[in-house]
Amino acid sequence: MVWSDECSFELGKGGTEWVTHTQGERFCLDCIQFRFRSGSSKVMIWGAIGYGWKSDLVFLEGHGPRGGVTIEDYRQQVLEPIVEPSIRGMREWGEEPLFMEDGATVHGNSGKGKLRCWKLENGIVSMSWPPSSPDFNPIEKVWRILKQRIKHRDRMPRTMEELKKAICDEWDRLDPREWDQYIESMPDRMKEGCKRHGLQTQY
Repeated sequence: MVWSDECSFELGKGGTEWVTHTQGERFCLDCIQFRFRSGSSKVMIWGAIGYGWKSDLVFLEGHGPRGGVTIEDYRQQVLEPIVEPSIRGMREWGEEPLFMEDGATVHGNSGKGKLRCWKLENGIVSMSWPPSSPDFNPIEKVWRILKQRIKHRDRMPRTMEELKKAICDEWDRLDPREWDQYIESMPDRMKEGCKRHGLQTQY
């Protein structure tokens, strides 16, 4: 399985931080939490994981209305340079991988669209993922780890360049042992999901 997903990171979003001070220290610089404002404050990334493996990270650039990512953007920035070569390499090792992506419109999995045909022609077999189903994708755990590590850095990123560098640094530091356990637990996750009829589970 190749588990993929997109994730957004927002500049200045580090969660709630509490400042404790004594009487008379309210306006001391060490007791003030500064906020950085930017006109372009959000970045969208794409990544994929497998058992013992992770893809290169992609910073998505949208060319659609209002800067949105289009089907063509997705094909040119993700499928052609990353997914197709990775799956081809896996097949050379005798594996038959399934590619997991959610039902986002830009993934082009609905109907008989050009992108869906392109995937089939290039050996990218997508996993059937029912709409409105529980999200057990193990890469969600990876995004959580990534965001927590950026949040707990000694210095929070204050510019888009710093944010992108922080994301790249933390992605490079991620070790497959941090998510292999979640992939191993997928059969149990699916059984629990069926047992709970799609409601909340321990996972």
